[in-house]
Amino acid sequence: MKRYKLLKTILTTIAVFVVLTYLIPATNIGYETVEKARMVVGLWDLPDYFIRSFAYFGHLAVFILVVGGFYGVLNYTGAYQELVTQIVKKFKGKEHYFLIYIMVMLAVISSFAGVSLPLFFLIPFIITVILLLGYDRLTALAVPFGSILVGVMGSTYANDVIGVISEALAIDFKAGLISRLFLLLVALTLLILYVLKRVRKSGRGRRKKENIFIDPLYFGNEGTKKSIWPIVIIIDLVLLLMIIGSLAWQQAFGIAWFENIYQSIMEFKIFKVAVFSKVLGQIAPFGYWTVKDYIILILLATTIIALIYKLKFDDFIEAFIKGSKTLLSLAVMVILIYVVLFIATYHPFHVTIIKGMFGLTPKFNVVIMTLTTLISAPLFVDITYSAYSNLTVIKDLVTEANILPVVGFIFQSVCGLTMLVAPTSVLLIIGLEYLKVPYIKWLGYIYRFCLYLLAFVVVTATVLTFL
Repeated sequence: MKRYKLLKTILTTIAVFVVLTYLIPATNIGYETVEKARMVVGLWDLPDYFIRSFAYFGHLAVFILVVGGFYGVLNYTGAYQELVTQIVKKFKGKEHYFLIYIMVMLAVISSFAGVSLPLFFLIPFIITVILLLGYDRLTALAVPFGSILVGVMGSTYANDVIGVISEALAIDFKAGLISRLFLLLVALTLLILYVLKRVRKSGRGRRKKENIFIDPLYFGNEGTKKSIWPIVIIIDLVLLLMIIGSLAWQQAFGIAWFENIYQSIMEFKIFKVAVFSKVLGQIAPFGYWTVKDYIILILLATTIIALIYKLKFDDFIEAFIKGSKTLLSLAVMVILIYVVLFIATYHPFHVTIIKGMFGLTPKFNVVIMTLTTLISAPLFVDITYSAYSNLTVIKDLVTEANILPVVGFIFQSVCGLTMLVAPTSVLLIIGLEYLKVPYIKWLGYIYRFCLYLLAFVVVTATVLTFL
């Protein structure tokens, strides 16, 4: 059935990687020896990896369900519909400005704070407005998800990207900052022009009346006279806390205020009892927040909204469950995607590929590095795991220390690029499933943009090797 096409794509991808473990020898790198052998996925292994994926990454599924619950409650207030209506009216006749504003905002936040998945918190709202402004699903997919991934490509201070890459390559956190900023500017500009060109060309990008898509997290068009400002303030506060909580204050800016304040608060005692430590529990200081912290934050925000708009307890629970159930398929697919990570981790045939590719030339080669990243990055789903698994190998194969910042530049840009097309990209799969966009149709839409940007990355990296 058509409704399961994306699920079939994910399962086919898993099957392909299983087959590759039989075809490509795995390479384990020890301290002194390198041993090659085929480490294949056995009949008992694959179900075990599904279980492990749920155990290790179940919190990501919970995050998605909590976001769904948040929007379920928002819809029940009636004020959310009024907020959406007011924004749509404000941008009528100026629809393109809304697209540009959203792309710039999400790309910059993603680049500086690195909250790529947590930004999904905003995406249902953004998609609703884009659809009501008259754009089609491909535009609604490209604008928020494309801009977040452009931010990943041009990461500047994102700790989950730059922090991991700099650690894996043993280079300074700010190494190559100017080139990363330049990449962000070019990639974002190119995305804006690409999306707007498609929208303007022959009216494409506009919704067809005979094929109206039902927005999954927008339950009605009738607003109320209730104030929209509690929702606006709470959404803004959640977003602000996400940014502050994720920014690498110490590594990027040398700012230790938040850690010092955190330490003072947690050590504060009354009658020899660390009160705040007991009450707050295992909360992390700003700069170290993760998806688990954002789950709690959104649950608190949802509860506060329910209290402000005086929702009855039963109505609150019913609305939350309704919203969560809407995103259940997204949560399941995220868990399935991470099975690929376990295959790549326990059956490291990617190391054989990396060594083989780098052995083709006597010195570092930009094209080889780019191709290697294109092949190996999708195996690890997330750029964080990809960096730890791939760059530690590549670092040992690159003999010129001055080239390592260029390696980092290529790796982060190409990793971000693959997330736009790879069937193992969490954000992409979430977007495709949410908007019910066929995977092949998306590839047909975005491939030119990816080729343009890939060419730019190769040229820029080549120039950087001579500087």
